[in-house]
Amino acid sequence: MFPLFAALTIIPVLLLIPAKSSFGALLAVGFFLGIGGWLADRVHPAVVTAWALGVVALFAIVQAFDPPLYWVATVALLIMAAGLGAASGSIFALVALVTPQPQIGSVTGIVGAMGGLGGFLPPIVMGAVYGAKGTYSIGLMLLSDLALAGCVYAYGRMRSAGRPTAR
Repeated sequence: MFPLFAALTIIPVLLLIPAKSSFGALLAVGFFLGIGGWLADRVHPAVVTAWALGVVALFAIVQAFDPPLYWVATVALLIMAAGLGAASGSIFALVALVTPQPQIGSVTGIVGAMGGLGGFLPPIVMGAVYGAKGTYSIGLMLLSDLALAGCVYAYGRMRSAGRPTAR
């Protein structure tokens, strides 16, 4: 169940970024990957993940309505990239928190593989949606649904992970 959750949170930014904004998005992802990990060391990683995915869901909805101004679309995509980067950074802290010590390496490998798979499949889905409907709006709404599902799961289910239980 956890690798599926991790895969949902590492949905790649490649499907979101138009060519002109890709450099800025990659910088945002890289920078916020570190910020997400840093925050996860100070706040529970599930809370960081939930907030980051909530931001992604919100701005995916904004982008799905095809904002008329180029700067609005660019800012929305960059904020989504930052949210995905922060979620990716916090996920690896969550892996270390909830995985038994002998399995951390294999689980981290699975999470990384799911991220790689996420870099391959969503662009195909977005291309298919665009080819069928002539718009990216449906794909962006699917992204917002997945991000919101990950947000709810992280905050509702994973927030207590790794904490000692009361006896």
